[in-house]
Amino acid sequence: MGIQPMDRFCLSATRTRTSQCLSVYSTLWMIGGSMFIVYIGHLYIWAMVAVLVYHSSTG
Repeated sequence: MGIQPMDRFCLSATRTRTSQCLSVYSTLWMIGGSMFIVYIGHLYIWAMVAVLVYHSSTG
């Protein structure tokens, strides 16, 4: 016979939990993505140095 007050609380808690999980996942993806970009940048610099050293030693 309609939604009881406790049902409203449970619905609200479920929405809050879902929102918190989404927030945690988004945060982890952002941190991981930033670390990946930094890592790829370092690899790019190392590769460029290796190519320049190889090029200067063979030329």
